[in-house]
Amino acid sequence: MALISSLVWVPFLLLPLLLLLLFKQKTHQVKKEHNYKLPPSPPRLPIIGNLHQLGELPHSSLSQLSHKYGPVMLLHLGRIPVLIVSSAESAKEVLKVNDLACCSRPRLAAVGRLSYNYLDVAFAPYSEYWRELRKICVLELFSVKRVKSFRFIREAEVGSIMESISSSSTHPVNVTEKVFALTGSIIFRIAFGKSFQGSEYDRAKFYELVHDAETVAGAFSSDECFPRFGWIIDRLNGHNGRVEKVFGQLDALFQQVIDEHLKPGRTQDHEDIIDVMLKIEKEQIDEHGHAWLTKNHIKAVLLLKGKQRHDSDYAEYCEIASFFLLCSDGGGLGDFKEEEDHEKANNKRDDEEHDEESSKNMFLGGVDTSALIVIWAMAELARKPTFMKKAQDEVRGVVGKKGRVTETDLDQLQYLKMVLKETLRLHPPVPMLIAREAISHFNINGYHIYPNTLIQINVWAIARDPKYWENPQEFSPERFIDNAVDFKGQHFELLPFGGGRRGCPALYMGTVTTELLLANLLYCFDWVLPDGMNEADINMEEWAGKCLTLSKKTPLLLVPIKYLHAQPSV
Repeated sequence: MALISSLVWVPFLLLPLLLLLLFKQKTHQVKKEHNYKLPPSPPRLPIIGNLHQLGELPHSSLSQLSHKYGPVMLLHLGRIPVLIVSSAESAKEVLKVNDLACCSRPRLAAVGRLSYNYLDVAFAPYSEYWRELRKICVLELFSVKRVKSFRFIREAEVGSIMESISSSSTHPVNVTEKVFALTGSIIFRIAFGKSFQGSEYDRAKFYELVHDAETVAGAFSSDECFPRFGWIIDRLNGHNGRVEKVFGQLDALFQQVIDEHLKPGRTQDHEDIIDVMLKIEKEQIDEHGHAWLTKNHIKAVLLLKGKQRHDSDYAEYCEIASFFLLCSDGGGLGDFKEEEDHEKANNKRDDEEHDEESSKNMFLGGVDTSALIVIWAMAELARKPTFMKKAQDEVRGVVGKKGRVTETDLDQLQYLKMVLKETLRLHPPVPMLIAREAISHFNINGYHIYPNTLIQINVWAIARDPKYWENPQEFSPERFIDNAVDFKGQHFELLPFGGGRRGCPALYMGTVTTELLLANLLYCFDWVLPDGMNEADINMEEWAGKCLTLSKKTPLLLVPIKYLHAQPSV
């Protein structure tokens, strides 16, 4: 009995000892963590951290900060730690050496809602689901064969816009407006199987909806920077309501289009992206009637982009949100075909060897990316008539008297490709790549990075660094003569579309669209400035606004003079 009474007190006697051991272990762990060397960080303010240092163009502000604090620096946006990378060597550490350690995405409220709880390929966390979805994109939606099957759409829409410009020949044309109209029409037809003309869909309302989606995805969210009380601010200032309104409009549009595709006896001239997705959904239903691919997955793929676009933007503090978003399209047939072949050879292969990033969601998000590249290219060429003439001479020499450029001509247009490459260097549509999130500890440049840290690569700063580029502020396509540097993710001094696992499967399609449009603009017309303007008067200021893309601040107005042999509507 006495023994039992004594044993009753054993736990109470041991408790102080256990607490002491736990305290010492915790103290040791804290000391160990304090021994880690963290990246340098600018002084921060209470509560808001470094938010006040971003400015209206965060990529530019952060580039200046990196001159003082180095190519790897740690910011705090509210309570969120964000690693800013501003050198090619450090970008390689993130995108190649430590790719697996930081290949996930942060979970952001607006993006999560618009992507049907992260069902899209751009913002889904790194997981088996994401790998399967990306495989569908590579092998089904954006295979080289599939992209080539849409050639007739691209060429028809380009011909239509050239005809529209031709009707205004000798008068100033808003090139910005024309180019955006074209890219929107191409994407709409490829995704939905319909053109705006003759359909019940209104072009202006569609563009407005795309813009609204980009705006709410990139708008500043208090909840993301201040988790404990930010949700109250978002509710009071109407942010949550705006997100729900845009989501409802997008969902209604997508559901309407899907329902039309499911109608019995529907006639179709060509298989569009929704047809492909519905077929995949039907094929993967198991014996119990369950399917991992649902209508919401299809809608998320259509939205694809959180606008991905990039991160830099919004006026005032609205720019902060973009820190969590972004990227775009690009790439080339060779690399894309190689990746596709690898997938077919081994469908179970780990994505460790996938290398292109570009996060961009595939359709709605793509409306501006290709357009912006062409607009910046035309603006730069208008400022440098010598380069404009060289590009035109090449295109017209290759095409001859055919009347317009077709996709079979593009491989021969090497100077045009240099123009686009230089445009992407100076004006990446996504100046800061879509934010990654660290999923494990890793080191970069001798600094320790903790899990849950966001990582942003300032590709705008890298592409203007004199360490890698001679006269980096100058537009000079000829710097790429005998220069193997490309933008497909293998050369870290030029990363307009990123690199690593989180690659955009639509790279090839974006490149073809951009090259075809620019080539036809240069072939079909000579371009001069409106009366009273000279080259120095062209406004090259950047503008982020409340969207996630980096635009030219003012519309590009040029006067087209139709080329003798141009036949846009052939």
